[in-house]
Amino acid sequence: AEALLLAARLCNGGDREAARRVLVGGAAASALSWRIANRYYSTDLSIVLLPDDTAQPPSTAPSAAPSTWLPSLASRCGALLLLFGDGESWQRLRRAWQDPLREDEIECEIMLAVSTEKTVTEAEAEARMLWCVESGVEYVSVDLHSEEHAPATPGAHAGEETEGLARLSEALQCRVWPEAPTTHAAEAASAQTQSRETAALDAGDATAEGADTATTA
Repeated sequence: AEALLLAARLCNGGDREAARRVLVGGAAASALSWRIANRYYSTDLSIVLLPDDTAQPPSTAPSAAPSTWLPSLASRCGALLLLFGDGESWQRLRRAWQDPLREDEIECEIMLAVSTEKTVTEAEAEARMLWCVESGVEYVSVDLHSEEHAPATPGAHAGEETEGLARLSEALQCRVWPEAPTTHAAEAASAQTQSRETAALDAGDATAEGADTATTA
């Protein structure tokens, strides 16, 4: 599934076997660990993957009100990535996220719409970018067939404009994430830190394999 492949290439060069199963707000999900170490800080994040059907809360969710489910899920993360791979998944993404985004219901510092579409017309691309601008979301296009991994230090040169996986990595490092604990408190703080400070991926891709790939909170 493209969501898992994208996250794996961002985190570890493409090792999808490193994914682990987790529960997020009562929803089954997969997660990958991402070690960030740049000139400003170093820390460990979790990329949590949920399927696009998470737009409807699972029966096990503590609060199953659809009107508050997505905003509360996304607001638990430090970043939100909305993934789509074709026109159909793009429309599902719009239906699920347009109202929460435009009504400022989501408290999230970084929000991106990530396209893995193989072919898209100029008019379609312009329409997607316009929607993103009006929704306060950055549009990023990634070619999973040619981009095998994100660079370790995106935007290394001043003024350099990045795109694809490099831009995705750069955008997620634009905020200063809480640094990883360096004492024995690390284990005690791990669950709390990773549940509140997580990069989120919403897989609107029609080929996503259920809860094994997907969205987040």
